[in-house]
Amino acid sequence: MRSVARHPLRAIGFAAVGLFAMYTLLAGTPAEAQTVKRGGRLVIAQDEGPDRIDPHGTVMSFQHRIIVNGPYEALLGLDKDLTIGPSLATAWKEENPTSYTFTLREGVKFHDGSTMTMDDVLFTFQRIMDSNRPSDARTKMRMVKSVARVDDRTVRIELKSPSAPFLRYMASPEVTGIVSRKFTEAAKNDLTRTANGTGAFRITNFTPGVNVTFEKFADYWDAGKPYLDRIELRIIPDDSTRIAALRTGEIDMTFFRPDKRPLLNALRNVTIGESIHNSTQMLPFNCERAPMSDLRVRQAFALSIDRNVIMNTVFPGRVARPGMAVAPADKKYGYQGDGTDLPYWKGDIPRARKLLADAGFPNGLKMTIQYIGTPAFAVDSRISELLREQVARSGIDLQLVPIEYSASARNSIAGNYEIMSNGRGMDADPEGAFFDALGSAVRTKCKDPKFDAMVDAANAELDVGKRATMLTNAQKYILENVYFIYMFSAPFRVEVWKNDVKGYEPMPTVRRTSLRQVWLDR
Repeated sequence: MRSVARHPLRAIGFAAVGLFAMYTLLAGTPAEAQTVKRGGRLVIAQDEGPDRIDPHGTVMSFQHRIIVNGPYEALLGLDKDLTIGPSLATAWKEENPTSYTFTLREGVKFHDGSTMTMDDVLFTFQRIMDSNRPSDARTKMRMVKSVARVDDRTVRIELKSPSAPFLRYMASPEVTGIVSRKFTEAAKNDLTRTANGTGAFRITNFTPGVNVTFEKFADYWDAGKPYLDRIELRIIPDDSTRIAALRTGEIDMTFFRPDKRPLLNALRNVTIGESIHNSTQMLPFNCERAPMSDLRVRQAFALSIDRNVIMNTVFPGRVARPGMAVAPADKKYGYQGDGTDLPYWKGDIPRARKLLADAGFPNGLKMTIQYIGTPAFAVDSRISELLREQVARSGIDLQLVPIEYSASARNSIAGNYEIMSNGRGMDADPEGAFFDALGSAVRTKCKDPKFDAMVDAANAELDVGKRATMLTNAQKYILENVYFIYMFSAPFRVEVWKNDVKGYEPMPTVRRTSLRQVWLDR
């Protein structure tokens, strides 16, 4: 057995219970000193909501993550600093670089009152790895070779090769959230509208596009939590309406796009979360559809853009900054430069026109760009409008096609697009930033075995510094081939909550796992 001191994540695994418990105790001290008040209802508003709540869904957006992290839990957990700790497993151990064992917590209940068993854990991973169910989770857990029972409380997971992302995905409910076998089979494997997890809150009502209601789970394994009796999530698309609801006390918590931050400064008795650059605005191309299948056309598009102008127009006041796939908020792996070293960062209209002519379009051509045309995604609309103005200089007639939120994922999977404008928030592991570009993923339409090999090699590298270099090279490879254009990085959302909401800790990965420790000082 190898020494755990050679890799930080392994060291954490052996000392997991003590270290994580110590962190939790220290983090909870201020709240306890104020004397926690139990009960009450927390009302949260969002500009957009998910249309399904399956923890192993086909596509997992930030709206899904926020919902799924209420009823579901994974074997491990992440705190606000993304430190890995125990959850449904009390401990874990690396037997060797490709073999891990996890000790299940005893007495864990599902929301229907049944006890979580080894059978449920094995079933969950069978579901995740089912080749007939393409999903984000299956792609992220593609490193898993086998999952087997050691005894009633110990499960062994064998990997195909060493994997740096593995433990972080084991701590992500939207990837490896444990489900009840009996409940899922009774639901015919359809968890789109119903949930039965082990989390601190159970879903009692789910009306897509309207609201979600969470109730305290009285048999939650973490004794004494949660403190709240009820959480109501309301979908309120209009920013002004949400601001007014904060002022009147109709809601307790919400978030806004970073361009709306100046409007929040006038609010009283609220806490405004720190703005961190934890998202990347991007333009994925459909390389399977002409003319986007021609590298010269994609290069011409990239050279027709002035990203500095777009960045500072959409987010004035230096809110945004140059970025690549991995957001700058990830200090270990994220891009920290000024953009000048990135392929095609500087526009070149004459060269763009020549490339189009060489590709057979001397008089220019038409292209289409799809974007979600709802208020919650106004940034994509504005970016698309600016792109249309800029690429026209090279002879590109860019047609704008607004679509519904639900159509975005469908069109991406089916390949019904030429260019898409969207954003990606920070994931538990930097590999998640490449998910759209992975050849084995369900959404990408730019297949490249060389790129897949680059990412796989980086994921097998457990040295942080070496892995960072490898991931940077992979990101620049994407840009060189113009599979994506990474426009810029910006804060994903600015969270705001009333001052009498205590114990809330925002996460850079846009999850709300700390709601189990939230209480109301009323």
